[in-house]
Amino acid sequence: MMVDNKALKGLKNEIDFVKNFNQYSDKLILRKMEISENDVLAVHLNSMIYSEYHEKKIYPKSDICLVKNLLNKDLLITEDFYLSDNSQLLKDDFNDLYIPNSGISIKLKTTRYTIHKMGPTFFNNVFKNPELGAGSSIYCMKIEEIKKNEQICKAWGTSEEEVQSYFSKAFKQTLNIKKLDDLKRIKSFSNERIKALIKGDDSIADLIFKGKYCDDPYFANWIYDQKGFRKIDTTEEFKITTGSGRSRGDYTIVIKP
Repeated sequence: MMVDNKALKGLKNEIDFVKNFNQYSDKLILRKMEISENDVLAVHLNSMIYSEYHEKKIYPKSDICLVKNLLNKDLLITEDFYLSDNSQLLKDDFNDLYIPNSGISIKLKTTRYTIHKMGPTFFNNVFKNPELGAGSSIYCMKIEEIKKNEQICKAWGTSEEEVQSYFSKAFKQTLNIKKLDDLKRIKSFSNERIKALIKGDDSIADLIFKGKYCDDPYFANWIYDQKGFRKIDTTEEFKITTGSGRSRGDYTIVIKP
């Protein structure tokens, strides 16, 4: 049996949204967004945008934005109602046509999606605490995996000695990062602390939930997921997990609903 490729499925979902919106116009979405324009179009955001937090070009949080429709409908029909931010039909007018704060994040109709994925560069630029990132990423379930934590710490820009010192001070007692019980305490503390920092700082919450490391319209104020179309709520509950690429040396902290 063929396994679904989530990336391809997600891309098709975004393209279908653009085509359907441009063909039929979704009045419910426009009412929720309080957009008064009678004639607007959806644009697929394909461009990679430079982020100072990532220190590289990345795909933005927003998959779709809306623009004022100044196009001839016949031209749109020739494109099967599909538009992207680098479409020839928009030419150089995209920056003048997009509707402010109309960025939409399109998710598959499932609760098993990612709100945000943080690697060491992004995490350290935002939280400025590599020990906390390492603490969230460490192996703590099997004795034979403890040896992998040396590389984990290095990847997050710190060391086992610095991690042990940081958390010993946090717990006000000497911890041993070669013991599973202490490692479990470190991981739990790290995840709780990261969660508290996100919840306690609106600017960090905006980075995580809306992708405000990019300029408008590449950050998302809206989301379309299994709950339908709604405004992004940065106060909603979330959980913190370790990214699936850890065994391959791809160290990430993942925020999920």
